[in-house]
Amino acid sequence: MERYAADTGCHRSFCSDPHCPVRPVATGIEGRNQLRSNQPSREFEPSTGTAFWPFTRLRPVEGNPHRRKVLLLAVACCAYALAFGWPIYLAISRLAEPAAGGSAGASDLWRGMFFNGLAIVVALAVLATFRGAGAPLTAGRLTSCGLRPAFYAAGIWVVSQMLSAPISAIVDAVSEGHDFPASSIQADRGLQLAHWITWSIAAGVSEEIIANAAVIRTCELWNVPKWLMYVLAVVARLSFHAYYGIAVIEKVPWALLSAWAYRQGRLLWPLITIHVLHDALITVQVAADAPQLSTVLTLMNIALVVYVIVSLVARRRRTEQTGSTG
Repeated sequence: MERYAADTGCHRSFCSDPHCPVRPVATGIEGRNQLRSNQPSREFEPSTGTAFWPFTRLRPVEGNPHRRKVLLLAVACCAYALAFGWPIYLAISRLAEPAAGGSAGASDLWRGMFFNGLAIVVALAVLATFRGAGAPLTAGRLTSCGLRPAFYAAGIWVVSQMLSAPISAIVDAVSEGHDFPASSIQADRGLQLAHWITWSIAAGVSEEIIANAAVIRTCELWNVPKWLMYVLAVVARLSFHAYYGIAVIEKVPWALLSAWAYRQGRLLWPLITIHVLHDALITVQVAADAPQLSTVLTLMNIALVVYVIVSLVARRRRTEQTGSTG
């Protein structure tokens, strides 16, 4: 129990969080009932942390009948087609005619907001369907014991984005570059802001729920090998970024680490939140001509990366202290 508490970063003698999985419980029937209520979900079981995930990991408890697995596979595939069919079409079209620039008008922005809203609705429907079928995509509640792994997961997401920079530089060095054709937007600034805000929300919600969590969870239900699971997660992420051309490989670390972070903590809301904030701060600062938002983004990223480093160092020290006292 002491080792379990050390792995979570929470000590049972000082934790008063009623939802903390390492909080001491009574014995007998009352103890078992209390333990069940403290666990994030009965569909997940806790396991000890690792060197790179210094918190409690959650593993799904299998047992879904074959009919439900077929249903969830069909739901995941249909949701992916609905949410990303149009973006994939646009990405392929742009890849086929890379020299074509263009100008987007108000009608294009309204069309984009429609598909943004559709992606959000579909993603939320997937979230509800998986939960109703006994295979929830997310676990736990927003408690003090859940904040630390949540910040850590968000930090891993930021680190994955940072890893794209050197890969992009290498691609630029060995290829002709991958600058996109210039385009302009002929629409009211308010409409542009609305478009980019809904685009940011749709990107965070739909990508993390459908292209990340639903893909991973469906693969687990069907006992897909781990290596193939990550390959499918990467393909699901990169398909609608095909307009990058060869430079799409810079997105591979992001897709891999996002899937890995989700599998460790089974927490969706930190991945969705950091994704939405990241995209919104980048797009809105351009649409609203607010360069100060770039400073906010930089400070946020630095804070999360520092938190990842501190968490890893603290985990190592706890492990060393446990080994020396043991």
